[in-house]
Amino acid sequence: MKKGLITLGVILFIIILTRNAYADDYKFYITPADTLTYIDTTSTTAKVDTDINEITLPEYYPGKAIAFTGMGYDYIVMTPSEIKYFSFDGTEMIENSFLSVSVISNPVAIAASTYPDIVVSDSEKVTHYSFGTEMVANPFLSINGLSNIVSIGARDYDKAVLTQDAVDYYMFDGSEMLQIPSLSLGGLSNPIDLALNGDNYDCIVLKDDQAQYYSFTGSELIVNPILSITGLSDPKSVATDDGNIAIIEGTEIKRYALDGGIMAYSSALSVTAGLNSPTSVAMRPGTHDLLIADGQDIKYYMFDGTEMVYNETLSVQVAEMVTTGLYRKSAAAQSLTIDPGEPVSFLKLRAYHILPPQTKVTWYVTANGIDWTACWRVSGTMVGSVAEITEDNGDTWTVIGDAGEVNPLSNNPNLWIEVEEGEDVRWRAELETEDPNVTPKIKAPNPGIDPAVVLNVNHKPEPPVLDIPIGCYLTTTPKFEWEYVDVDGDLQSAYQIVIKKFDDTIIHDTGKVMSSDEYYEMATSEDPEVPGLFWASGDMDFILEVKVWDSCGLESDWASGEFCILAMERLRVKEIVAAPEEQILPCPNDPATHIMIDPGATINDLPVAKAGTKITILVDVVSNGWSLNAVFPYLETTATLEGAPTCVATSGTNRRYEITFWTEASTEEVPDGTLVKTHLMGSAGAVLETPPYADGVAIISDSMYSEWVVILQGSERR
Repeated sequence: MKKGLITLGVILFIIILTRNAYADDYKFYITPADTLTYIDTTSTTAKVDTDINEITLPEYYPGKAIAFTGMGYDYIVMTPSEIKYFSFDGTEMIENSFLSVSVISNPVAIAASTYPDIVVSDSEKVTHYSFGTEMVANPFLSINGLSNIVSIGARDYDKAVLTQDAVDYYMFDGSEMLQIPSLSLGGLSNPIDLALNGDNYDCIVLKDDQAQYYSFTGSELIVNPILSITGLSDPKSVATDDGNIAIIEGTEIKRYALDGGIMAYSSALSVTAGLNSPTSVAMRPGTHDLLIADGQDIKYYMFDGTEMVYNETLSVQVAEMVTTGLYRKSAAAQSLTIDPGEPVSFLKLRAYHILPPQTKVTWYVTANGIDWTACWRVSGTMVGSVAEITEDNGDTWTVIGDAGEVNPLSNNPNLWIEVEEGEDVRWRAELETEDPNVTPKIKAPNPGIDPAVVLNVNHKPEPPVLDIPIGCYLTTTPKFEWEYVDVDGDLQSAYQIVIKKFDDTIIHDTGKVMSSDEYYEMATSEDPEVPGLFWASGDMDFILEVKVWDSCGLESDWASGEFCILAMERLRVKEIVAAPEEQILPCPNDPATHIMIDPGATINDLPVAKAGTKITILVDVVSNGWSLNAVFPYLETTATLEGAPTCVATSGTNRRYEITFWTEASTEEVPDGTLVKTHLMGSAGAVLETPPYADGVAIISDSMYSEWVVILQGSERR
């Protein structure tokens, strides 16, 4: 048993590795202990929650769900299905349906462009809406073919798109939107929100612990530490105007302004009370006014010269507002290196999942830390889950059942995959959702008790070591033996035997046999009408191929060796001219009635014939010989042959011989119970003797004399 154990006063982590005469098991429970050194935090973008022992997509609240339009107090509000436009009528804020955008799906962020245009993004595209008689999509100012959009910003027709690792800036060239590399940023890690400065090309990227300010030098954007804000906790949204910055931190809106060369916190311009769960903030250009999305309430705050105060008249309530978090479209969880102690080349990964419809998790593994191989994926559908495996690294997929086929209780051998050998073993899970309201979960049914992820490492068994004699097998029922070799110490679970001729014609294939036996005993036909496999093949030289499976279901490569057969088989009685009544006589012309003398037959199993009667036997010879010598000894003498053994059938080089013999007829010379044996020798060296093949070929009982009728002739008296 191997265990990874690090103790520093307290147990920091335990990676459980179980050795149970199988491959090594590495189990991940998603607990604080094993997550600490099991998860590669630098490569993990998914949420690993050790409190409830699950891995999910990261949750977020849209940081750009509201925006001022640049026209007085007007602002826009994002809901799951439309963008609502609100205007002040002198008394209250009312919805302006002409400038609202309806029939949208899964938006993630909005921004105001040149009045009254609106910019909306989902996770894969940015759509610009312009006003004619109504708000319509403007394809020339829209951007398609994106992915993992987190937030957006707009400067007139310019657009900045924040993704999970970059800010891409676009300008309109008169015909289409073009990306501008000098105003774009790369190398980000899970940013939260974005804010654009309206007076220049500077921008702010909100991260987990800071608002990083980027200044434009004229050729590129660089971090400006003087204007950056650090030490944040739970930030959610950022906005900026005229050098002022507003950040949602927890349940407060904190304002910062440039003071003495640094960004200083302004308590007077901040909102520290009266909010429940703010998620999005916007700043009205040229003022200190704030718009805050707080649940279903869109709250308007103004500066009264002393502090920020709530303005109920300019506030609205939007029942359709998203009040729960949304999930990122995709994220990944990756393990740190798992050291198996020696190079491995086969991996099997299993995990528990919870899969709402439109979610998916794809799993990858590597043994050398470089070459990642897709192994399987699971998806949630309206009617349940689907599990698929791939044999070409994700080019094609094959359904194997539901997600139960890949959980840690599954013994499906198809989950084993071959990888580039190495000792830097890792796994990677890529989580995805098409619906931002749901997330796939990697989670055990008994969280923290059952392992959520189980990784097995293994080698396939070596090709078995065949034990083939130097000479030929002298039987047509040879015992093929081999030695099972497995560097992991796994046990043999199955084998397969294939016998071929030298032209690759297969004459025997066992298929996969579930057995730990390291041998296989060949059988031959016991039916007098059906020839044995070797004889019927027409050859005596063959190729033996053997492969084995270990206890994990991994199969070895084929082991191959050549062998030959030099033997006689299927001794049988074709004809007995006379026999006691209790003996059923074979019909010479009906092979089905011929009497088989099976290997190991005893005296009680042998056919019974009368002394002196003709007995005809058949024997099949597997060899390249051309003749046969036959002797039938009994008592102290031998039987009489009707002639030399006759070849009556051939199969390639193999021959079938017929021999007829008889004993003396006198019961004085051949008493009841006499055992007739045989000694057969082919010209190529094949031999059959009874015993040991059997006790003999026939037992004598009674005599042919009892079949004869004697008529005495004499003179006739009158």
